[in-house]
Amino acid sequence: MRSRDDSVYRLELAKGYLARAESDAVDEQWDGCLANAQEAVENAGKSILAHFRPVPHTHDLIEPLEQLPHV
Repeated sequence: MRSRDDSVYRLELAKGYLARAESDAVDEQWDGCLANAQEAVENAGKSILAHFRPVPHTHDLIEPLEQLPHV
């Protein structure tokens, strides 16, 4: 997958998970809300990474994000 395609794909995933987290919050389904919110943040981070470099196979994105060049 090309980096732009991967970035767009990850951003769409993040939006979907965020919508589910919001719905779960309204329904007071806190376990689902937390899980979907975590997926939204992870996929948003991976969307940023995919714009600049291949996405690593990890859930911990702090180090790869910190290694991105500062602009």
